[in-house]
Amino acid sequence: MDASLASHLIEVINWHRTWLKAVDFGEQQMTVSASGRGISKSLSRVFRLEVRIPLYGYRRGFILNVTEQRLDAAIAELSKTQLGFGERFSSLSLTFKDVNRIFSVASWDAIELGLED
Repeated sequence: MDASLASHLIEVINWHRTWLKAVDFGEQQMTVSASGRGISKSLSRVFRLEVRIPLYGYRRGFILNVTEQRLDAAIAELSKTQLGFGERFSSLSLTFKDVNRIFSVASWDAIELGLED
């Protein structure tokens, strides 16, 4: 994920009212992933979201992390399955619904941004 896409996602999330605030993208954290060959640890850049309004059991100030790999995989999947998504992605004109879906897919439906118009 490049800096311009990360900035666009942060802008869309923070522009539309939600219970989460986009903090930043780029901090590296140790992540764990599982595959057919076992479990592996690696450093990965993460997109950090801070809870502004307590919801779904998360307290105010809690930081949720979504890895760059999961975001990239979600974007690739949505580009294949959602009509027009690829064009909006390429031109950095993603809608708030697109961003909701990216984070939902990237987190296996664990994070629902709830962005509003």
